[in-house]
Amino acid sequence: MAYPHFGKWSGSNLRHRRVWLAVLLVALAAAMFAGVMENVMASGPLVQTDASVYNWLQRLRTPATDVLMVTVTEFGDTLVVTLVTGALVAWMAIQRAWRSGVYLAVAVGGASMFNTGIKLLVQRPRPVPDLYAGWSAFSFPSGHATVNAALYGFLGFLLVRRLLPAGQVAVGVALLAFVAAVAFSRLYLGAHWMSDVEGSLVFALAWTGLLAASHAARQSPDLDPRALALVAGIALALAGGFNAWHRHVPDMQRYGARPILLPAS
Repeated sequence: MAYPHFGKWSGSNLRHRRVWLAVLLVALAAAMFAGVMENVMASGPLVQTDASVYNWLQRLRTPATDVLMVTVTEFGDTLVVTLVTGALVAWMAIQRAWRSGVYLAVAVGGASMFNTGIKLLVQRPRPVPDLYAGWSAFSFPSGHATVNAALYGFLGFLLVRRLLPAGQVAVGVALLAFVAAVAFSRLYLGAHWMSDVEGSLVFALAWTGLLAASHAARQSPDLDPRALALVAGIALALAGGFNAWHRHVPDMQRYGARPILLPAS
């Protein structure tokens, strides 16, 4: 005896398995962020190693590595993220992929607003207190880590939809390496505590995962991954190169090596 309704339900259920898996991962990442934030606000066990990590990285600093890390952090600056996002959204609009463009803009804009709101709520001092002024002087979470993980995380989701497994791995490794490099540069330069970056990355995972699950649940035209990657690469090279050229001298002074923190008495 045939059960057409059961077959239809079963097929639909299978098609949405990845969406439900993404929702589960989002919930897990959100819980991890809540745990990090609780530790930060209560000076819990997670943040007890922050000073040790800061001191260890400061001892590793060399002039050559300083130049590299300042350049990496400049490629993750807000200006660069904004220009890359704008270029991608404009290209998607030309391709009539309106929904993908809106989702990408929401991924980056929402992450930025959340980051600012949490900074103002927690008001955690940075390891180096004189790097920034105003609300940017607060440390948790890391704006660089948050918005770059949101931008390139959602970009990765859009890229892998039409790639073979080997291509998906290559794209994932490349984007993950760039986000990790930006996040590490913030620790190396003394701009953030380790727990700042940890909280930023798990929040970005939850946020982009939620948007990716929502996007995948709707019918949207696939984008040519090679063209999309080319636009992203050119935008990053031009915007990041300009920002590094324009900001490098003052940034080398701003992020100069700092003294080792003394242990709490």
